[in-house]
Amino acid sequence: MKGQAMAWGKPSASAGPHPCIARLVAGDPTLSSLTIHSFRALPTSDLVALFSAAANNTVLTELGLSGHQLEPEALHAAVHMLQTSTSLRRLSIGSKELGSEGLAVLATGLDQSPSLEFLDLEYKGLDADAAGTLAHIASACQALETLKLGRNALSDAGLALFFRQLASARGAHDGDEDGTAAGLPPCRLASLDLSETGLGAEACEALATLLTQPSVPLCELTLSHNTLGSAGLAALAPGVAASTLLRALALCECGVGAADADEFLAVLAASPALAVLDLTSASLTASNVQALARALVTDDHQQRREGGPGNTGSSGVPDAKVQQPAVATADTATADAAATADDAAAPQQGGQRQLILRGNRGSGQGSEVTDALTSLVALANGLHVLDLGICDVDTAAAASLLLAAGGTLHTLSLFGNGLSDDVVQHLTRPEALAQAQASPLCDIDLGGNKISDKAAMELLEWLGAGSAFPSLHTLGLGGNPVEDKDLWEAGCSQLKLTRPEISVVWMAR
Repeated sequence: MKGQAMAWGKPSASAGPHPCIARLVAGDPTLSSLTIHSFRALPTSDLVALFSAAANNTVLTELGLSGHQLEPEALHAAVHMLQTSTSLRRLSIGSKELGSEGLAVLATGLDQSPSLEFLDLEYKGLDADAAGTLAHIASACQALETLKLGRNALSDAGLALFFRQLASARGAHDGDEDGTAAGLPPCRLASLDLSETGLGAEACEALATLLTQPSVPLCELTLSHNTLGSAGLAALAPGVAASTLLRALALCECGVGAADADEFLAVLAASPALAVLDLTSASLTASNVQALARALVTDDHQQRREGGPGNTGSSGVPDAKVQQPAVATADTATADAAATADDAAAPQQGGQRQLILRGNRGSGQGSEVTDALTSLVALANGLHVLDLGICDVDTAAAASLLLAAGGTLHTLSLFGNGLSDDVVQHLTRPEALAQAQASPLCDIDLGGNKISDKAAMELLEWLGAGSAFPSLHTLGLGGNPVEDKDLWEAGCSQLKLTRPEISVVWMAR
């Protein structure tokens, strides 16, 4: 891609300095992003030269050197780069050998960077001793908005200290009308990834306190792969409920699904700003999903009656001004560059209300769950994205959700639910056509199921012959048992003749 360089493969012993160093020294206007993978390990001399060149370069905005071990000489060169560069906005740096001591050295450059907005410190060997340094970086790095700390053993106590120091730095101080600590600029941290860091009840309580501060800008939190337990959920709930900015929360594989989790899920549903909730593989039960869906419906109805923060515009996002998540699930720049005219016409990801329940096996079973989810997706200001992949959704539930009309849902994933040809038969019934014609769905994923060649061709023919799903742009059928590739290619080509806007994603399993 123009403006990007990516180095693959191990360099030979006689290869000499990395060629990108000369391009940086020369200020190559096409080199704005540079990633060198760790298996192309650079010697210290190259790292020092690269950092020195980047320090005075005004074109480079993104540098990816994750996994490269930094010896003291290279570490100090990186500090100089951070103190000097005025263009570098995104940085991934260091290996698991960096550790808390190495981070302390790097922090002397990070806290003086005038431009760094995104810092990736995932899997860098950090422990509880790094808590104070991390809090300092988050407060002192004046442009920093996104911090990734996943897969570091920061521990519950270390993270609690991290949050308390952030809260102290932003707490009320005599003479500070804006609530910031003397000598520190306002923290701009909007996105924080703490996946697999040892987060527990103590840290959740400190995080909740931080979230209750009106000036805290955090709008995206990833707490996945931590064992929160009942105590952690209870400690976190008040902060989530009070935050007016928290817009995206990921709790994947956190063991949320338990007998006492319904109350916590109801808190999530009532959160004034929360629009993106990721509960992938969270051990949710059917009862949990039913309770969550009903709470979302009840909260929507209540907010409409009261005219409160739940009032939404056409985008489905609360009218209150909230910051957008600093990190999207896909690289925004890449997506923008690759977007087609059809893609641009589809609803964009920025203002979506999303509920991701993928991987909670058994949670999609039962008529009561189906009724609750169908009511949810039918809301006039309801969800935009619903992912029920690998949730054991049955045929009747799948058809009901696909045909739920009148709502705002435009993306529905039913991947990997073992759905058979029956789901196609339900969809293509004459009496279901009116509902299909009123559907706002743009993206449907029926991949990874048990839909045969014959049924898939019937579905494509039905879509091509009428006006079912008039907004449909993408139909996912990959991972179904394809037996006749020629038949699939012919069916997709035929659909393109009458519905050229629909892209069918399929491949043999």
